[in-house]
Amino acid sequence: MRISRLAGVGLAIGPRPRPIVGTPTPTPADYTATTESELTAILALGSATLNNKRVALASANWAQRTITLAPASKVTFVAQNPASRPNLIRWRVGAGAANLFFEDLRFVTDTWGTANNTDVFAYSGAGNVGACTWTRCGFKGGYGGPGSSGNLWDNNIDPTGTSRYPEYACILPVFDATGAVVDYSISRNNVAGLMADGTYPLTFTNDGVTFTTLPTDWTMTVSGGVITTVTKGTTGASNGTLLTGVGVRSKIITWAGQQRMIDYLKFGVVRESGITVTGLQSWIDCDFADLLNGVKFIPTGGAFLEGCTFRRTYMDTIALGIAQDNATGGPVTVRFNSVSTGFSQQGDPGDPHADMMLQMFMDDNGGTQTSVDWGPITVEGNVVFDGDTRGHGQMILMADNPQNIYYKDVRIVGNIGLSRLSTVGMQSEGIRNGYIYRNTIARFAYDATDNVGNSVNCSITPPNPGWNPVGEQTFFDSNIAESFSGMDGGVTTGNGVVLGSQGASIPYATVFASPPTAAAGSGTWPTTRAGVVAAFSPTAGYVGKGAGGSDGYIDYAARTINTAMEPVFVKFTNLSNQVAGSAVSSEWRKILGGPATGTYTVSNGTVQFADDVAGTNATAATTSGSYTRGKYMRLNLTNSASGSTATTATITFNGSWARSFASTTASAASYPVVAMDSATPDLFRRASGSLGADANVGTIALTRFKMAAPPGAVQTIFGSSSGTARVQVQLVGTTGKLRINLYNGTSQLWRIESNINVCDGVARDILVSWDTSQTTESAGRSVYIDGLPDSSSAATWGTGGQVVSYSASINAYQFGPATGNNIEIGAFYLNVAARVDLTDASNRAKFGADLIGTNGAGPTGSQPVIFLVGNDAQWNAGLNRGSGGVHSPVGSAAVTLVSGSAWS
Repeated sequence: MRISRLAGVGLAIGPRPRPIVGTPTPTPADYTATTESELTAILALGSATLNNKRVALASANWAQRTITLAPASKVTFVAQNPASRPNLIRWRVGAGAANLFFEDLRFVTDTWGTANNTDVFAYSGAGNVGACTWTRCGFKGGYGGPGSSGNLWDNNIDPTGTSRYPEYACILPVFDATGAVVDYSISRNNVAGLMADGTYPLTFTNDGVTFTTLPTDWTMTVSGGVITTVTKGTTGASNGTLLTGVGVRSKIITWAGQQRMIDYLKFGVVRESGITVTGLQSWIDCDFADLLNGVKFIPTGGAFLEGCTFRRTYMDTIALGIAQDNATGGPVTVRFNSVSTGFSQQGDPGDPHADMMLQMFMDDNGGTQTSVDWGPITVEGNVVFDGDTRGHGQMILMADNPQNIYYKDVRIVGNIGLSRLSTVGMQSEGIRNGYIYRNTIARFAYDATDNVGNSVNCSITPPNPGWNPVGEQTFFDSNIAESFSGMDGGVTTGNGVVLGSQGASIPYATVFASPPTAAAGSGTWPTTRAGVVAAFSPTAGYVGKGAGGSDGYIDYAARTINTAMEPVFVKFTNLSNQVAGSAVSSEWRKILGGPATGTYTVSNGTVQFADDVAGTNATAATTSGSYTRGKYMRLNLTNSASGSTATTATITFNGSWARSFASTTASAASYPVVAMDSATPDLFRRASGSLGADANVGTIALTRFKMAAPPGAVQTIFGSSSGTARVQVQLVGTTGKLRINLYNGTSQLWRIESNINVCDGVARDILVSWDTSQTTESAGRSVYIDGLPDSSSAATWGTGGQVVSYSASINAYQFGPATGNNIEIGAFYLNVAARVDLTDASNRAKFGADLIGTNGAGPTGSQPVIFLVGNDAQWNAGLNRGSGGVHSPVGSAAVTLVSGSAWS
């Protein structure tokens, strides 16, 4: 970056800055420093004088100092000779600094140890830091301190050898079920260079577990530079268990003279306590190597990383967190970076679990938590591979959301992530408006033995059941991975390629051009980004899937993505039970993917655009024109004048991508409605017996259901007279939510609840369906109330695979308000053999009085086990239109007619 006024050139207007060194330099600069005193003098000129100036540093080792300049525009620190970059030893950006630029410089450390020396660069002080940018800079740690002859740049780490370094040495305690330490295992035994031969005492710490009594009198013996034996002492007492993991156990046992790699390696970029980084921080074409963590700080003002190279990182490559009370995160962009040769391994001391590409985390530990969504977030075009290394790690992790707080406006496209052993390829918890397209998440050497049985997975799932963003959407399409799971929270999936573990479902060689193999040996493996991209380019049959390929979507060298090739995505919730002839609108939804601007046409309706989900600054309704990606839109249409008829409006983007919104009118017929008295009580009971064969699926409908107010305590309206009903329908306490409990045997494994109060004096149509084979609640249940999806939150959801034990003989199933408040009901429907797809408005319409059929077969084509419907005489006669036998009134039970006539 050049400026027009250069020292020693007669182009300056006004007083020229006095060059401290007048010798011409390869890099144009206003000031040049060759000694510490010269640099101190330059910095003393102050922010105003140095505004828009360039300060060149000679090739030398520059002592630690803190820069606090805050020019109005910028001040740039550059290398006097970029071919021989200066070393800046543990430099800091201090409180009050802003608008600092660094070019062609090296940030390094000069010692190996733990005392007050944890980084090669840090934000330091008490206060705020504004925007800073690093271009073509290096951030270098290393093993054992400076290299030969004090060279601060050449002390590289060997990332391959499992036990080469004594800093990997680790002894793992083994707990029994009571928390006693009853045994040990030696994870790494090489201590040569750190420990002389002899016997040494071991110390147990409260790190990861809590000891009420610490074990004592344990020792280890070192012989020939390795730990050969451990002599056990007392067992102690703790909250450890048989299931306490390797990572936690690796932190517990220490000894004098131990040097953990996790404690001695350095951070590349870190924020010290007490300072807030409020400005955007940018790293462009920088190199990070031989570090504990590459970049790790709270990005209040945001973070931008492009074209950087990360090599030999022990833990997290890029770790961005807002894990402080009330912390907020700025925009994050991570694009076209290259990551290779991470080298931490499970069982290393101190639990250095690694995130090879990007870790983002919030504060979900109570107190005053993160209170706003974090975004926008862009992760695109990055290439991550481990290669011939001892390490492994997760690739992209976005986690630790507080309830109802999300990562928002998330774009993850065109990334290649290739790891070993770890099952986490991409895990995102709680996304609002995500666009996840054409990523490749796989194994670098798929046939390696340590990958057996460990599929690398992609998942988008809320951290707890029911934590789904309401009214938003996520698009997950054309990705390649060994497995996908947990696509919750409004995720639309499609066109993906599931390889299976080690390519068991679709062979790697079928999908990719030339995937590396362990059998061929590491000497044949690609070692550069270009080589990896070529090896994992999709073959002809898979072009358009995953990252790379021959179709021109992404160019890693040019750092471009052809967004014109991306599907434009927006998804609406179709409506049902609407008034005939009425005008309706979809919800406001954000336009995701595709080019920044484009054209549209609308058929059978109109469209409006707005700034947010609330419809702020909504435009007039139109049928054609231009749109902007990232705006919100809604479709409008007029319902049919006929009952149970669907009308569809369609918007087509750029002549290619059609998205629709449909509305179905209410049934022209109506259900008879009866009133049931809880005081009598009005109970209708079938004979003892089962509901049908055990199954994972089921569907319930309550039409025209009405209760004046929440019951105050849990009230069961479908259950059993004794024993454990395998299906229960309840109304919850003071919230008035609908609850459905499902049982395997006598164990309640699944609970479905509505989000809204259904006991509010309004007649409601409630539809619920489930599939207990699904491992997550959002995938396993659907709840619609009055034609709209209801984001339920459950206390329980099984792990998947278990059936609901409908076959159990129960004495006896019954419907009606046994206690609590009175209710009104049009019909009660229970099907234990089918899960109706309630996301389809046409299926929801089949529960209308004109389409459900006399015996309830309309939704599925088959008669349900229970279909209670009719006028007062039909109810009181115990008539069940389903297949499960009569439901006779109990005692003096008798409903009264509210409206309608006999059902036929």
